[in-house]
Amino acid sequence: MAKPGGPLLEFSEDWMPIFADPAREYAYLAEVTSHRAVEGGAEFEARTDTGETARASVVFVRPHVVRFRAWVGDEPPLDSPMLVEGYDRLKPVLPGFTEDDEAVTLESSALRVSLGRKPWSLTVFDADGRPLLEQRPDDRQLLGPVVLPTGYSK
Repeated sequence: MAKPGGPLLEFSEDWMPIFADPAREYAYLAEVTSHRAVEGGAEFEARTDTGETARASVVFVRPHVVRFRAWVGDEPPLDSPMLVEGYDRLKPVLPGFTEDDEAVTLESSALRVSLGRKPWSLTVFDADGRPLLEQRPDDRQLLGPVVLPTGYSK
C-alpha cells in the first residue's frame, strides 16, 4: 500500500487531491498475471500490492492516441463524458503485438506501449523510441513516490 507524500501534500491546506489525502489508502498495480488481445489492443489482469485483482486495457484509437483504462470489479462503460466527442465512431487501430518474459508490447506507426509484467510498469515511446511517459512502482524521491504508481484510492 503506497502512501502519499512529497509535492502533493503542499496543496493540503487549500485543496486536498484525493491521492494526497493521508486518511485514504492507495493500492497500486504490482504485476500482470494474464493478458488477452482485444480489438485495437489488449486487456490485462493484474494483481495489486494488496493482493486484489484489477483489470486494465490499452487500446489504440488512432496511431498517436492510446486509451488506457483500469478498474476493480465491474468494467466501467465504454462511453464516457470524459471522452472526445465522436469517440464512439472511431475504429480501433490494429497494433502490432509482441511479448516476452518481461513485458507485453503494443505498437502503432506512431507509438509503442510496453507493459512490464513484474513489477507492473507502463511506458509509452514515440516512433523514434524516445520515452514519452513512464510509470513504475519504484519511481521514488527521497521521502516517497514522485508520482503514485498506477492504482486506485479507497
